[in-house]
Parts: sequence; C-alpha cells; structure tokens
Amino acid sequence: MKPAQRRSAKVPGDAFWRLLGDYEDISGNETAALREQDFGTLAAIHALKAEIFAAMEASSRQPGIDRQEASLRDRLEKIAAGERSNHDFITRLLAANAAERKALNAARTRMRALQHSYVSQEPTRVGSLLALG
Repeated sequence: MKPAQRRSAKVPGDAFWRLLGDYEDISGNETAALREQDFGTLAAIHALKAEIFAAMEASSRQPGIDRQEASLRDRLEKIAAGERSNHDFITRLLAANAAERKALNAARTRMRALQHSYVSQEPTRVGSLLALG
C-alpha cells in the first residue's frame, strides 16, 4: 500500500471529525462575514453550513463517535458559543437598523410637511408684493 493510500484509509468516525473541522472553519468565516456585514458571502456560507451540518449529523451515528467525550463536547460548546455570539450581534444590528429606519421615516414625514408648505404657496407670492409698489 502506498503512503497516500494509507492516509486515506477509513477509520470509523473519520468523516465526522473532518466535517466537524469544516464546520468549525465555516463558523469562523461566518463570524468574520457578519462583522464585515458581507451579506452575499453570508448567504453562501449558510447554504454550505447547512450541507456540512446535515452530513455531520448523519456521520455522527457511526461507530466510534462518543457524544459524551470531553473533547467533542468542548468543541461543540465552542461552536454553540460562537453561534450565540453571532445571534446576539445580528439582533443588535437589526435593532440599530430598526431605529435608523424609524428616524428616516420621521425625517421623511417632516420633509413632506415642508414640501406641502412650499407647494401650496405660489412661487410668485413675494413678486406680488413688488407689484404693489
């Protein structure tokens, strides 16, 4: 057997651990894209993340995967903490967006009131005062 073939030999649970590493990586990329507000990249990340999670979930049923193993639980907790942090970040971003939208709506209302004041007046009204003299 060649060295490359030995490295690719299947050990129970290998797929799960590889997918878990991929999920950790993509979760880090998700956090970076969120902070940069790169929503196009986030859409692609979410699609890939769903695929990886589905495969990871299926492979977690393989022999050799002990969900009570401390190292696995630590890694999963770290991922979960990152996802909670991302959720909190997006919640704050949405709240800021709602406040900004509310302020813009108020400004639009004030501008429309001003517009009606100017539109209802004839542009030559001051000119009519000049005509009196």
